[in-house]
Amino acid sequence: MKNIALIVLVSFSFLGFGQSMNITWEDSEGREFSINSHSHEFTYSIVAGDKVKYITKEFFGPVGAVAKIGDLKIKYITKSHFGPLGAVSQIGDVKIKYITKVYFGPLNAISQAGGLKIEYITNDHYGPVGSIKETTGTVLSGRVLPLLNR
Repeated sequence: MKNIALIVLVSFSFLGFGQSMNITWEDSEGREFSINSHSHEFTYSIVAGDKVKYITKEFFGPVGAVAKIGDLKIKYITKSHFGPLGAVSQIGDVKIKYITKVYFGPLNAISQAGGLKIEYITNDHYGPVGSIKETTGTVLSGRVLPLLNR
């Protein structure tokens, strides 16, 4: 009976949220960045000598969010037609794009991070709707592969 309950719970998790992944890459200075395709959770590392600056005015993004790591600027969505308000829109030269029309996949999921493109299942004939169908390219040319659910 416990096995059936676990299977039902896992099934509802996939039906409700689909599959997500952490998109992870490292810049030329050795900083590591990661952003989740669905939750938009953003994590980073710093290298020796880095100073971290934070947003102090809501006009630029969520107050208290990281605005700069060393010389690398972090930008956030401030207008809802570009994606979820407050989500990361750019990390240095890496632009993050979000799905803004349900036709292309789960609303507000990441569709592109730099050169990495993410395609989602939009028809239940091909698998769970909202799950990742495939990825193409890399965040930075030839250097990074996405890490699924680390």
